[in-house]
Amino acid sequence: MTTNLDSLYFQKGTEDLEGIRQARNYTPQNYINSINNYPKFWNSVRKNTLKTEVYVPELNESIEKMRKTNNQQLKK
Repeated sequence: MTTNLDSLYFQKGTEDLEGIRQARNYTPQNYINSINNYPKFWNSVRKNTLKTEVYVPELNESIEKMRKTNNQQLKK
């Protein structure tokens, strides 16, 4: 099962996913244990992940505002 998780999930993951794995020192078996022990959490993650595209424009706008504010503060 860990081979499937690796090939279907981790190898297709983002750099951020890899960073989380490294920071937490998670192995594929750790993820399987977590999925089995906390199924409600993992189901909620999937649902919320599918909604992220809706928020991209709003997030980008907020990030741009923060950058402008930070740049203005650095110039002072």
